[in-house]
This record gives sequence, C-alpha cells and structure tokens, in this order.
Amino acid sequence: MPNVIEISDARDVLDYMRLSHSHWEMFSKQGITPSHSWIFRGQRDASWGLAPKSLRETPKPDYEVPGMPFPWSCLKKEADHVHHFLTLSERLGLATVPWRSYEKFVDEIRLFAYGESECLPEMDSEATEAFALAQHHGVATRLLDWTASPLTALFFAALDTFRTNNDCKCFAVWAIPKYGLYFDECRIRLITPRWSINSYARHQFGYMTLDTKADLHYDNKKGWVTQDVVFDNIDKEHEEMTGSFQKSMAFRKIVIPKGIAAIVLRLLYRENISPAHLMPSFDNVVKTMNYLEELDIAMLEL
Repeated sequence: MPNVIEISDARDVLDYMRLSHSHWEMFSKQGITPSHSWIFRGQRDASWGLAPKSLRETPKPDYEVPGMPFPWSCLKKEADHVHHFLTLSERLGLATVPWRSYEKFVDEIRLFAYGESECLPEMDSEATEAFALAQHHGVATRLLDWTASPLTALFFAALDTFRTNNDCKCFAVWAIPKYGLYFDECRIRLITPRWSINSYARHQFGYMTLDTKADLHYDNKKGWVTQDVVFDNIDKEHEEMTGSFQKSMAFRKIVIPKGIAAIVLRLLYRENISPAHLMPSFDNVVKTMNYLEELDIAMLEL
C-alpha cells in the first residue's frame, strides 16, 4: 500500500512538493539517491487507482473486434487508433516520429490475437514513441502519464479538480521512486518520450509507464489490474530481496482536499505553472487568461 500523506493547507502542499525538500532523498548503501529519482502523477479523485485511459472500463464495446478475443482486441484497437493518428498527421504535413516498423507491430498483434502466432508482440522504441505522441494529443492508450516535476503533477490534479463537478472530496498526487522500475523482471516499463520532438513532454518533463503484462493479467470478472497494485508488489519484492525496507522509499499518495484547489492553482501560477507554461501556444495563452479570471472569481467565493 502507498504511504498516504494528507495535507490540508495550500502553502504546505507546495512546500511538501518541492524537490529541494529532504524527504525526496532516498538513502541506500550507495549513499543518497538524488530527488530526481522520483516520478509524479496527479489525479482529481484520491480514491482512483493508477489506470491508463484505455484500460479504465471493462470491457469497452468500441474496442471489440469480431472474431478476436478480448483483451487482445483492445490492444489491436489502440494500435489502430495510433496508426490513424500518425497517417493523418503525415498527410497534413505534421511532423511525427519514425514509425516504419509500426505497421509490422500492428500485424503481429493481429496474428497473435487470432492464434496465428505464438509470440506476444512487444512494443519497441518506435511503437512506444508513437503511442506517447498520440497520447499527448488526446488518443487513449495504455500508457500512463507521469512527470519528473511534482508541481506539474499537482497542477494537473488541481486543475482537473477545479473544472470538474463531482462528489470526490480530495484529489491526489502519486509519487513513485524509479529505482524499482530498473529491475529486469519488473513488469512496469518506464518510458521517456523524445523531448526533442514531443514539445508537450519536454515542457512537462514527461515520462510514461507501461504495464507490459496488462493483457496477460486481465480478468473477465475483475477487469484490468491497476498500476498501483503492481507498484505495491514491486515494493514487497524489493523488501524480500534486500531483507529490509525503508518507508521513505515506498511509493506515496499525497491527498489534498478539493476545497483548496483554486488556491493551489493561484500559487502555482506564481511559480510559472499554468496551461500556457506547460503547453505553450497562443491558444493556451488565451485559455490561461480566462482560467485566471475563473480562479479569481472562485477565490472570492471561498
């Protein structure tokens, strides 16, 4: 289970999130592990697990393929959507990523799903780059977005909370130490998009995680296994291998009350964190201007 930290004051939240704080340092036999060894993800509902967009509903009717068993049809549909994104972008003259081997990857999925091949296709570097670029522009995939910046993760969680009317009482920022993702047997794969060609990932210090065995562990009754469950198992495996476990190295969930979302966002703007800063474009400059007016109105009502 994650180490849950509850913080109710907006300024205390920002202070806790700063990477300069000593609690982001991890101690090992090799000495102090730097604070950049963490990745972060914000979510508007603290009760949610860590589930990629395409794997949140079970099953997805629009992800069914005639004659192809679920969940392999889900992977096939995702790959088709990404392929459509790439081909249409190329036709419009938009720069994408190298994807010459991508069509082979899609064919391998089809052959495996129909039982014509015994080899489960693996996403190579070109496939993950294609998925990452498509996801950053709105295509639902099995990749889960993360950032090396805790304040950026806090921003997305607070913004989603501020703009959504729901019954959740708290939002959350998850923090995962990257050390556990480097074991050869780890089923969670850490992906670093090419920041040189993915501007959103560059400005957001973006990373992604992929559960490489998500389809194999799909259960017709329980559905998909969320990544927080997998991370919990990683911590347990690390404890078994080392014979000890430091609570400071456990993955964390920082829980924040919904009522302070507007204050958090205003404070983050002072830190140069806003839609315009994280996704630079003229459109987002205008959106940020409007969003600041919404924040000012919301804070008057507090």
